[in-house]
Amino acid sequence: MKTLMKLGMAENTDGTIKADESKSEKLKLANAEDGPLCVICKEGCQFEPKKIMSIYCFCKRATVEPFEGNSRKTVGFEIVSSFNLIHNECHKKAVVAKRSRDEWETSFLHNNKYEID
Repeated sequence: MKTLMKLGMAENTDGTIKADESKSEKLKLANAEDGPLCVICKEGCQFEPKKIMSIYCFCKRATVEPFEGNSRKTVGFEIVSSFNLIHNECHKKAVVAKRSRDEWETSFLHNNKYEID
């Protein structure tokens, strides 16, 4: 009974188990989320409105003009992004988790979203 209560369920007098209506409404809202979603947890602003979401970009230093005549080249940044949104908390957890993985395991996780038939 305690486990059922933790899961938001209860047993009726005839022995059938029924989910709490308020919990099932929350689940429907979570599944019906539209708009921007975090690439890690797949949740957006409706389900977690207090979490800060940021745009993730890949940036690297590069010379602005590769054939510039000066000995010191003008340095700028190359930025690549496909508008990936991520919660700041999710990013911090991913960075910590990545430190404990090797290169192959990380590659598998990154490429796992592309299924090969």
